[in-house]
Amino acid sequence: MHFKFQFINGEQITVTDKCVGCGICTKVCPRGLLYVENNRAKRKQNTCEFCLACAQNCPSKAIITKIKDANPKARYRHEKVSLKDIIEANQQV
Repeated sequence: MHFKFQFINGEQITVTDKCVGCGICTKVCPRGLLYVENNRAKRKQNTCEFCLACAQNCPSKAIITKIKDANPKARYRHEKVSLKDIIEANQQV
């Protein structure tokens, strides 16, 4: 699978001022690329897989993408996969 660099370099993902520093994004990112500092999520590095788990699971809807979306306020999670399931699957070391 080939991705255009602008999708994997993380520049498409923005943490807005709505972030409350809850840390859910740090737990759902499969690469462990986010951390919380001063009550705000930040990226450890720019490269990301663009899975959007951080944006889809942010309860404050504080993580957004610069890519046009037909329904930017919508969030997706499979009805049979809980937030707990995602966090447990992403046990980063």
